[in-house]
Amino acid sequence: MNKSSRTLVFSILLMAVFTVAATALRTAACIINLGSDMIYFNDRSLLFASVAILATGFAAMILLTTTMPKEEIRVPFSAQVLYVPVGLSAIATALFAISMLSVYKHLGGLLVTSPTLKSAEMLSLITAFLAPLSVVHLFLSVYIPERRSVLRAYFSMATVLMLACYASFLYFSPATPLNSINKITEQMACLIAAIFFLFEARISLGREMMKLHSAFGTVAAMITAYASIPSIITYFVRGTTPGFSIEAAAMLLSISLFIFARLCTLAIASPDRESDEMAALREYAQRREAELTDGRIEDGTQISITDLMDIPKDAGASEDREESDTASDAESTSQTNNEDN
Repeated sequence: MNKSSRTLVFSILLMAVFTVAATALRTAACIINLGSDMIYFNDRSLLFASVAILATGFAAMILLTTTMPKEEIRVPFSAQVLYVPVGLSAIATALFAISMLSVYKHLGGLLVTSPTLKSAEMLSLITAFLAPLSVVHLFLSVYIPERRSVLRAYFSMATVLMLACYASFLYFSPATPLNSINKITEQMACLIAAIFFLFEARISLGREMMKLHSAFGTVAAMITAYASIPSIITYFVRGTTPGFSIEAAAMLLSISLFIFARLCTLAIASPDRESDEMAALREYAQRREAELTDGRIEDGTQISITDLMDIPKDAGASEDREESDTASDAESTSQTNNEDN
């Protein structure tokens, strides 16, 4: 545990409350109020309420995490709590790569071409190429236990670029208009998650900024869950998704779980300093070495615990011998005097 543990634990619990409330309202809005085109809402009251809760959660998370006490911590990269989220994220990202390849083939087969379609086609291909590299980064984030790793930092940039390219693809995608709230939500989720993974890369390079890392982590976990969970539930209820694809929604949900697990590991991380016990042992060793060097102790023999236990016994025995000798001398003196008389 570290100085920021209590604040971060409270932030995670509060984040979960805001996320559940906002996600539930958006899910209800998508199921009840979303039109048949899955683009515009017939009634935006539930949607606006969810956005207000999400914005309040953003402000609360940023305020709490940026006021945490500054302390260097040992960020664990091989914690067991990360194994399941990493596995789920790897599977979801691999399926997302396959879906983006199919999108690339679909856009390439269209007879009508335009600069916008060409941009979307190229971005879909780049996203599909970066997704396997992102899977490698996810595995390296668990199987390289060292906190400093240039290799992990390089591959983490693949995740950052994949999310950024996918957000750009959504911008150029002709599937939904630019003013679609669902498209904007998915774009913001990708971009904020990309910023979080940038701070993850800074940890691997030894340039961590833990306050901003925690701030963007809580915000990214909220908005990725807010963007993905309603899309998945709506897909199973209405047979279609308000997001771009069900694979993209699954990928964002797995990223949300990964970020949540990462925040939990930060909450229980140890401070990056010497413990009190080791400091006491080090000071004793230095003092002992100085005494031996200065000649204040003739040899390096240490007193064992047995010797320490025998000290009172020897001292008591010597005192008893001295008292018995004194009593014997007094008795012999008195006997001598009596004989003289």
